[in-house]
Amino acid sequence: MNRLFLILISLFIITSCHESIEERAKREATEYTLKNCPVLVSKGVFNDSIVFAENTKTLCYFYSVEDTTRKTRENIIKEKENIRVEIVRGIINSTSQKAYKDAGFSFEYIYYPIRDAGDIMLKITVTPDDYNKKQR
Repeated sequence: MNRLFLILISLFIITSCHESIEERAKREATEYTLKNCPVLVSKGVFNDSIVFAENTKTLCYFYSVEDTTRKTRENIIKEKENIRVEIVRGIINSTSQKAYKDAGFSFEYIYYPIRDAGDIMLKITVTPDDYNKKQR
């Protein structure tokens, strides 16, 4: 009887300590942001934060861009589809995002000028339909 009680208590403790994939995403996004952001990811582009939107199961990556001249904005708009293809390819090949992909999460990338965070330059959302397609 004592042994059964210990086994039941042990099982309860083990299962109560398990976090859901949503809780993990929220925790990891917050930890990454606090420890690393802002971080330079390429010339003039900084990752400012990662946020998990639980209601849509979306990991949102926020980037600020230093050079926001009219020419830069035009180039970004012109290259939007190529940028999207590269982002989708990166997600498809990412082993660090496997658990989130398996759980059907979406990934959102938002780029804005460093001087005006309210002015979105580019927003790309990648859904399970996008990253589960065969690579072309």
